[in-house]
Amino acid sequence: MNTDNMRRRAAFVTLGCKVNQSETQGIAEQFETAGYIIADPEESADVYVVNTCSVTAMSESKGRQIISRLHRRNPEACIAVTGCYAQRAGQELLGLPGVEIAVGTNHKAELVRLCTRYLDNKDGNRPADKKDSSRIADYKAGSRLVATETEDHCDFEELPISRHEGHTRAYMKIEDGCDSFCSYCIIPYLRGPVRSRSLEAISAEAHRLAQNGFCEIVLGGIHLTSYGRDTGCGLEDAVKAVAAVPGIKRIRLGSLEPMGVTKSFLDAAAETDKLCPQFHLSLQSGCDSVLERMNRRYTAEQYAGVCRTLREYYPGCAISTDIIVGFPGETDAEFEQTCRFVEETGFASVHVFSFSPRQGTAAADMPGQVAHAVKKEREHILLQQCLRQRQEYLSGFIGREETVLVERSDGQVSRGLTPQHAEALIKGGFEPGEIVRVRAESVSEGCLQCEPAGKK
Repeated sequence: MNTDNMRRRAAFVTLGCKVNQSETQGIAEQFETAGYIIADPEESADVYVVNTCSVTAMSESKGRQIISRLHRRNPEACIAVTGCYAQRAGQELLGLPGVEIAVGTNHKAELVRLCTRYLDNKDGNRPADKKDSSRIADYKAGSRLVATETEDHCDFEELPISRHEGHTRAYMKIEDGCDSFCSYCIIPYLRGPVRSRSLEAISAEAHRLAQNGFCEIVLGGIHLTSYGRDTGCGLEDAVKAVAAVPGIKRIRLGSLEPMGVTKSFLDAAAETDKLCPQFHLSLQSGCDSVLERMNRRYTAEQYAGVCRTLREYYPGCAISTDIIVGFPGETDAEFEQTCRFVEETGFASVHVFSFSPRQGTAAADMPGQVAHAVKKEREHILLQQCLRQRQEYLSGFIGREETVLVERSDGQVSRGLTPQHAEALIKGGFEPGEIVRVRAESVSEGCLQCEPAGKK
């Protein structure tokens, strides 16, 4: 521990996906180990680390707003920006007031050293090390350490965690990068190629989390079904490694690509009863012609076949998905085809998004860009349909017994999730992290209203 950092305070803000949340937790634990006091981002701090998202222009705008707010809170603070936005536009971010360090998507483990060196040099606590000093200057110039070179993505970057602050479930990042290059997506250009975490590191982290009281782990990544492609193993091996850890009672998977969910994977995964019967299977469109323009590499019927297979292995499982409406060239007939496919498939929940063009992707320059008003109308139509389906799915729980992992409680009512990721309200005060058997009595405002099982 660096005793010079004992009085220094570091705060963290995360935007975007759950991969970012896991990374921020790992970065925060590194700062804590180095002697920093971990502060709330609403408080004054010496260092603010902002882990950004670049999936839409709106997410980047939100990142800039947060940086501006943090700078106003403490104009003397060192603001370090990391994540996909820093990877895409590091030099742009370095021009914002207060931003001293911009680190892309594969140098996050460097942040604590770089922030400490910056503060040491600023405070004059010690002579500036020539090598480190020039490296920080390189950051300000937006050069190598903004991490735009291909070689910066050679290996999986370890950011180990031992807990997940504010959560009863821990999200474990086991894969990074994507090689799919869907025509609408900027992420492969920013995250680089697929890199997988070792099974040894996965097992070690699962043991740490279990020892700290976490009984559910969510395995995630940028392109999770590609896990192990570069190391000779598969996602089922990661599931088995976590399932073998005493104290882990539930394993949940992050977003999956449909063609990666094979019978061989399910045969292996079914060997453990700890895998939650909830699968987020990315769709994007239920129309073959739109899928082809998206470069999604499967048909709607192939996707439907994967859903049928999942339900054979896990009867009653929850299948959720993402859908983009208003993709370039999408006609009324193509949109209606997606609506029919959603109705026929019977999703437990659907995230509906309007297409947002990202500069640098193929879709941004495609002909037939759909008018904003049309996109919003389609988003509303499909969202209402999906909300009705969600209500129907939840109604199927009424009268059944399920287990719920409690996430929070006010002493009289507890809230948590079933294995199928259905949100449940339970009468009674239970401890966060406790798994409670309940009986679903009704559905209200998207939540199961439950009584503890056995209560008359």
